[in-house]
Amino acid sequence: MKRAIILVMVGLALSLVPVFAGVPIVQIQAPRQVTEGDEVTLKIMITHEANDSDHHINYVWLYQNDRIVKEWVWTTSDFIKDDQFTLEYTTVLTEDTVFIAKAHCTLHGDKKITFKIEVEPYVALPRAIIVANDIDFSRAGSLVEFLEDNGFEAIRVTASEFEEYKAEELIIILGGADALDGIGEIVRSVLDEREQELTRLGIRYFTETDVWAPNQRVFVFSGRDRDETKEAHTQHRDKILK
Repeated sequence: MKRAIILVMVGLALSLVPVFAGVPIVQIQAPRQVTEGDEVTLKIMITHEANDSDHHINYVWLYQNDRIVKEWVWTTSDFIKDDQFTLEYTTVLTEDTVFIAKAHCTLHGDKKITFKIEVEPYVALPRAIIVANDIDFSRAGSLVEFLEDNGFEAIRVTASEFEEYKAEELIIILGGADALDGIGEIVRSVLDEREQELTRLGIRYFTETDVWAPNQRVFVFSGRDRDETKEAHTQHRDKILK
């Protein structure tokens, strides 16, 4: 359930502070909404001008739901001289969370900002297992997109990985009885001899139920070559939704 998030600027809040030299400005950049279990990175941007040994940022605190989770400390000998700098904090969220970032200036005191992230419940999607060799899967992009558009999580597996997934409720096999890399062997375990021969004659699709597990649907899309196999699932993929 843990999934890495590519951080996109979807929310930017600014502290309301007087605008004159030397007063810190605190900003937070982070997603405003995530899914339960997501990893989130906050970027805390501090702007503070006219830094010297007597006037600089010496503390930044980060609170998560009223609990301090991170503290950055500087002294008169190692303070940050740049007018602007960014700090980062990464965590995993499982509930709505309020962050407070507070910066302390040695002359002007504290300035802070509050930033809320809403957490949506994680809902597992039904899975569609696509069993294919590299050639046929490389030509199945439109099938994957079709499945995802219709609410499925599309998972590609190879023949060597199939044993782990053979009890799944929806299995889609790309290729006929003679498909390479072990796919043909799986097809032959699903189809009878007459059906196997049909996979060698042209564009075909087959539907079987309860092959390896109860309440299971297995689809085979096949053709005489890679082009016909692609045409088979392009023409007949709507059958998966019925």
